[in-house]
Amino acid sequence: MNVESALREIDEANSEHNTTTGYEEDRASYERVLRSTHEAGGGAAVEAVLKFVAGRIRDGEGRPNVEDVRERAVAFLRGRGHEVPPELTG
Repeated sequence: MNVESALREIDEANSEHNTTTGYEEDRASYERVLRSTHEAGGGAAVEAVLKFVAGRIRDGEGRPNVEDVRERAVAFLRGRGHEVPPELTG
């Protein structure tokens, strides 16, 4: 999965299940994480992060904070032997 498709799905989940207050800032953070994740682990890594973000929104838990999203990305990458970009650990 590519970053743009993942962002569209997150946009859709957010518009259906959440308020838009603060979304632009959250979306920008998600995009940075997704781009770094894609560079390190490809489409499968992006899909794993997407499932976490969209799943939390759709389950009514609200948008996850960026730290939780980064942690999920790092765990996925490490679990598959990928090098973790420094921007995901800081």
